[in-house]
Amino acid sequence: MAELAEKFETPFLLGPGGWTGKIGGEKVYHWVWRNAPISGQSQMHFCRDFVPKELGYKKGIIIEPDYAYGHDMLKAAKHFFKEGGVEVIQEVIPSFPTMDFAPYLGALNKEADFLLSNHAGSDAVRLVKQFKEYGMWKHMALLGGDIAGADLAPAEGEAAVGIVGSYPYNHNLEFQKNIEFVKKWRAKFKEPSCMLEALSYTSAKVVLKAVEKIGGNVEDKEAFLKALSEVELEGPTGHFKLDKETHNAVLPEAIWEITGIKEGEPIHKLLKVYTTEPGPVAEIFRKE
Repeated sequence: MAELAEKFETPFLLGPGGWTGKIGGEKVYHWVWRNAPISGQSQMHFCRDFVPKELGYKKGIIIEPDYAYGHDMLKAAKHFFKEGGVEVIQEVIPSFPTMDFAPYLGALNKEADFLLSNHAGSDAVRLVKQFKEYGMWKHMALLGGDIAGADLAPAEGEAAVGIVGSYPYNHNLEFQKNIEFVKKWRAKFKEPSCMLEALSYTSAKVVLKAVEKIGGNVEDKEAFLKALSEVELEGPTGHFKLDKETHNAVLPEAIWEITGIKEGEPIHKLLKVYTTEPGPVAEIFRKE
């Protein structure tokens, strides 16, 4: 799609689903902008700073799904762990989908302090449940991002308790706009908001701001892109803006721990919030 956008000179706006390092990392496309992070951006400070300094972990294992996103997250995590002095002693790439993680969990090096995963969807639920079922918590901690967000943790139940993770959004972020957003979302849908909803909402607001700035003249595509690049607003993720060099969003890096389950919902305790620029992550993919 990015190549088609360039060929036909048409603005292409990526939301919270296309995190690939090939866009904004390996190559910056003139017509493509992303109102979301680049792969690995949400774990830069987590891997480099929080894990070694706050959790005190020195050795870890990374397990990621065998598709582009998983490989991108592995690459970024390894880079930032190295910068933080954390040794990655094992890398595991299970086939996708993985119905049974037992062979992979059984082969993990027990000298590790933690296992880091960014599995999503049903694979994340199976991994989290089987990690507890097979008694892995007595050997190492479970860390991640996607694996225990507000959208997945309810299905994981008590097995998710204890996970520490990092993500570009958490419904407990104390920004005023997020407090308002979460209240309205819960009133309508009876559940906490997650990253997909928060960033989709923000993306729509960004586009509307850009269109307003050019007086609705979207036929002037260059003017629209310029207006888009200059949009700054307050939203569920705090102060939102786009990085003009990489065409990716500047976003928070919310670090949390699941401390329990209340009325079927995970309790996400917010531990720390960083602000992450996409530049350092884009550089990892650009060097290939």
